[in-house]
Amino acid sequence: MKEKRNGKIYTEKDYIVDKVLFGYKVKKRRNELKLTQEELAEKVDVSRTSIVQIENGNQGASLVTVYSLAKALDMSMDYLLSMHEETEKIRFRARRRARKKKAVDG
Repeated sequence: MKEKRNGKIYTEKDYIVDKVLFGYKVKKRRNELKLTQEELAEKVDVSRTSIVQIENGNQGASLVTVYSLAKALDMSMDYLLSMHEETEKIRFRARRRARKKKAVDG
C-alpha cells in the first residue's frame, strides 16, 4: 500500500505505531503532570507493570487503553499515535534511549 499526501509517499510502515515513541510521549506527559506510574495506572485501569512496559516501549496498547491514556493525560489520541514529521526528533531520542537501556541491561 502506498499513498501520496503533501508530496510525500507513505507506505504501510508509516502507519505502524512506534511503541518506543508512544511510550516516550506517555512518560513525558505523565512527568509533566507529576503523576506516578501507579496513579496513571489507576486512572487508566491497568496495572503499574503495564504502564512501565508501555513507557519502555516493550508493550503496545489496545485502542481502549490508548483512549484512557489520552483522557488521563489530557492529550489527543491523534498526538499519542502520530508519526508526523514533527515527531522525528522525539522518535530519534526515544530510540536512542531504548538502545542505551538495552546495552546497559545486556
